[in-house]
Amino acid sequence: MNDQLFSTLSGYTGSNVQERPEDAEKDARLTLRELEQLLVRYIVDRYNPSIDARMGDQTRFERWEAGLPTVPVPIPERDLDICLMKQSRRTVQRGGCLQFQNLMYQGEYLASYGEIVWVSSTHTLESSMSNFPFKRYRH
Repeated sequence: MNDQLFSTLSGYTGSNVQERPEDAEKDARLTLRELEQLLVRYIVDRYNPSIDARMGDQTRFERWEAGLPTVPVPIPERDLDICLMKQSRRTVQRGGCLQFQNLMYQGEYLASYGEIVWVSSTHTLESSMSNFPFKRYRH
């Protein structure tokens, strides 16, 4: 991974201090989100389709498929959102809105003023949080 992915990024310093470019750190700009996207692309596009050295003639993906008892049925992507969600308890404020992660949300299905609701979101879907139902919770 170091040779195939990290060495291609700007700001790459390598392991040898003597061969390190002087201005490498000046060009090193990568957010965690960008790094995550690069790693996923690398695994999907390069690592999994490459031949597994232990098998000699099978890619990692083919080796995984060969070990499956049956072909898995694809699950709709939105059905998996619940696996990535975090839940937080909030009190509905005046005007029928609530605050979540420094943003104010207002919805026609939101509970009445003073009621407690559970808010669910994922780190990638916070801006579309209104697509998910608010669960009402009473003490």
